[in-house]
Amino acid sequence: MVAVIMRNIVCPSCNSTYRIPESKIPAKGGAAICKKCGGRIVIEGLQKSAPAVASEPPAIPKQSPAPSQERVGLPSDQVLLEDYPDLQVLASPQLDYGEIFKPKKNGRYKSGLNKYKLKVLKSVQGILAKALNQEERVLRIGSGTAYYPAEIFFGNGYLTMMYNRYAILGTNQRALLINIDNRKKRPTNYLFQVPYQDLKKVTMSSLFGRLTFKIMKGKKRTLTGIKGAAARELFRFFKERKEDSAETSSSGGVLENLCPSCFAPLEAGLIKCTRCEREFKEPKKAMFRSLLLPGLGDLYLGHRFLGILEIMGSVLVWAFVILNLLEGNYVILVLLVIFNGIDALLTHHMAKKGYMLA
Repeated sequence: MVAVIMRNIVCPSCNSTYRIPESKIPAKGGAAICKKCGGRIVIEGLQKSAPAVASEPPAIPKQSPAPSQERVGLPSDQVLLEDYPDLQVLASPQLDYGEIFKPKKNGRYKSGLNKYKLKVLKSVQGILAKALNQEERVLRIGSGTAYYPAEIFFGNGYLTMMYNRYAILGTNQRALLINIDNRKKRPTNYLFQVPYQDLKKVTMSSLFGRLTFKIMKGKKRTLTGIKGAAARELFRFFKERKEDSAETSSSGGVLENLCPSCFAPLEAGLIKCTRCEREFKEPKKAMFRSLLLPGLGDLYLGHRFLGILEIMGSVLVWAFVILNLLEGNYVILVLLVIFNGIDALLTHHMAKKGYMLA
C-alpha cells in the first residue's frame, strides 16, 4: 500500500494549519483562500517545498517544552491547551494567555468566563493580527453592546442593537473595540480605539454590565451587557492603565476611528482613508436612500436583515397611504413624510457611527 504524503500549509494571517496531500499540489505551486479568515495562502511547488510530512503530528506533550523548542505564540501552560485545544489555531505572540485566561482553584481552565473569552477571541481572529501594532499585546478580553440613546428615541433600538456588538480588547497600549456580528462569529464593520493617554475616566455599573469610557474633548463611549466577571476585569484593568498614563496635551482631535482596511487612526467625517485611500460609505448617501424608500439606506450599509424588515414595513405603509389617497384623504401624505423622514435620520445616525468600506 502506497503511503499518502501530506504537507502542512499554514495561513500567514491567522496561523490556521491545513494538511494537503502532495499529489493534489501543482508542480508550479498555487494559491488558496483560508477558510478561517479569508486570507490568501501561497503554496509553493513540489520542487521548492519543504520536506513532506508523512505521519501524524505528535501529540501535545504533558510536560512544558524547553524554551528553544516551544512554538512561538502558544501558551506555556499545557493545562490551558488541554482544556482549550483551539488555542493552537489562535497561537500568536501578541496574545498574553497568562493575562487573558485565569485558572480555577484546582488549576484547570474550563469555566464559563474562559469559554466566553475564547469565543470573543475567535470572532476577531481574522483581523486581529492586522489591527494590532507591532509591539502591542492583548491582555484582557470581553464583549458588549454599544449604547446609543438616539436609536431608542427613533423607536428602532432593539433591531439596531443587533449591529452594535463589539469585542472589547484591553492591550498594553489602548482599548480596542472591534464590531462583531450578534452571534460573536466574525468581525463586521466599525473599529474604534481609546488610547490610554486620551482616556479621561472609566466607570462601571454592575447592574447592567455597563462600562463607560469618558474621553478627552467631552466624548464618551458606553457598552452594556458585558458578562459580569469580564466587566469587573476590564474595569480594573482600564482604571489601572488610566492611572499609569499621562493625559495627552495635543490640541488635535482624539483619533477614535480606525480604517477597516489599513487600521490607521482617522479623524471623523472623512470619505476616504488618508493612508490607504480606500473610500468609505457616506452617511448622506445612506440617508437619501432611506428617505426615498425606508430600508434602502440600510441595504447600502450592509444591514440586510434590518433593511428587508424596513422595506416590508414600507410596503404596508404605502398600501395604507394609497387606500387613503383613493378616498381623497390627502392629509395621509404627512404620515408618509414622517415615516420616511424618521427612518432617514436613523440611517444617517447609523452610518456616522464609524467607517465602512465602500
